[in-house]
Amino acid sequence: MRPIAAALLSLLASAAAAQETEREGDTVSFEVKAGVIFVEATVNGKGPFTFIFDTGASVTVLRPQTAKKLGIETQEGGLFAAPSIVKLESFALGKADVKDLSVAVMMVPQAELPLAMQGIKYDGLVGYAYISRFVTTIDYRKKTIGLVPNDYTPEDPTVPT
Repeated sequence: MRPIAAALLSLLASAAAAQETEREGDTVSFEVKAGVIFVEATVNGKGPFTFIFDTGASVTVLRPQTAKKLGIETQEGGLFAAPSIVKLESFALGKADVKDLSVAVMMVPQAELPLAMQGIKYDGLVGYAYISRFVTTIDYRKKTIGLVPNDYTPEDPTVPT
């Protein structure tokens, strides 16, 4: 009986390790344009969309044009309008998917003009709300970002009232 129990435990441990490996996240490629990292993302299962990978952004951002393409309704506004906070069904870089991610829908003034002047288009920013959920490794030589899930879940972003 003990050899069978040991075999079952070993099998379960192997299955758990395999399952854990499947949840390892992903390694995704990126491009650098004008000193900025750009990655491809899927939003609510649609895409790819081009996002700036911004380790200094406090929130993940969808530009209003991108939200409109995705059928996400928000308040209308110009370059300096207050952001709308929306919850996405999913946001993924490769297989590194986050469900129910809250993001800001807004223009990003500090990126709009400099990138537009260089003909660079983008759909939003990947920021803290997404990045903090992973142990993240940026390899500039290979032009890859490694994303390994951790157990951290940040607070949802808020809009000051």
